[in-house]
Amino acid sequence: MHGHAPLILSAISWPIIGVWAGGVTGTIALATAVLNHMIARANLRSALLAREKALPRENAKVFLPARAHFVNRKADLDKAIMHIRSGEVALAIEGDIGVGKSATATELAHRLHTDDSRPGQPTAVDERTYIWIDGQDACPRLTDVCRALSLFTGDQSLSTAADADKLDTLRAHLARHPTVLIFDNLRLSGDQRSQQLRDLVRAVPPGSLVIASVNTPGSLDAVRLSLEDLSAPEVRQLVRHETNRLGLRDPALLQPGFVDRLQEILGGNPGMIEWFLRSLSRGEKSLEAHLLAVSRGEGLGELLAPLWSELKPSSQFALGICANLRGQATIEQIRIAGELDAGEASVAVNALLSVALVRTVRVTERRNVF
Repeated sequence: MHGHAPLILSAISWPIIGVWAGGVTGTIALATAVLNHMIARANLRSALLAREKALPRENAKVFLPARAHFVNRKADLDKAIMHIRSGEVALAIEGDIGVGKSATATELAHRLHTDDSRPGQPTAVDERTYIWIDGQDACPRLTDVCRALSLFTGDQSLSTAADADKLDTLRAHLARHPTVLIFDNLRLSGDQRSQQLRDLVRAVPPGSLVIASVNTPGSLDAVRLSLEDLSAPEVRQLVRHETNRLGLRDPALLQPGFVDRLQEILGGNPGMIEWFLRSLSRGEKSLEAHLLAVSRGEGLGELLAPLWSELKPSSQFALGICANLRGQATIEQIRIAGELDAGEASVAVNALLSVALVRTVRVTERRNVF
């Protein structure tokens, strides 16, 4: 009897060991499941954090015009970004009317906000506030700048500050809240509001930035980016895009010969090319007839209407004086005829010179003749 006891004990122990082993296995399985769940949650948390870092902060606001089709100006944009990354806080984009100053300023702002310019690196989102202000071919007052920033950011100190304190209040805001100010269609002169804006640009604190599309070259103390006419490949790209957008079906529009002729007549000014194609889409003439008419100077009224509408009345009047005097007009004659002071007459003529509507035909000892 004693000899059989170990067998009985052994038989009883196996189920107990089995239960114990099963419990251990179940515990290991449960621990593995919990660990996997914790790892999954950690991965999800990391993914969410990475996503949050790629998004603007709640207090970062972006008020920019919509990103439109932009003909490649890689060299110009690369140069602008290089200046900005080197620490410059003000950039003035200059060039003739229609050359694409506003489009370049807007595209530059979008590229700075979403920095996808570095291949192989994740897209980074600039957390600064971006504010676009239309100068309307004039100079906004500091009060106007404060009002726009106050409206977009909710900083009431900007709108409640006294006029004499606007500059200091703006500087303090830009130092506390890094901001990119985009002034579009800006025209500066020697008046007080222009001087106040120049003072603001000179005092922009590090971290903030001013990008200005300027209609008066050299009038702003900033790094100057001068836009030239489009190259032949860029003209072809623009023509291809505009013909599709306007629904123009003539296959000759995409032929190299047409693009070469168009560029020979109008140059590489994107505004002029867009105006030509727009007038073609609205007119009854064939492409060849329209091109011949423009090359002979016919139909230029419609083509140049947008350019004319952007000129101030003083510049329109000055152009009329130059035309009537057939290349014999002087600044003094324009000033007297238009009842302008010397500064206004100079600004009027400079506006015409900048868009090549007049040119200096000769320089005398005391005055230029237009």
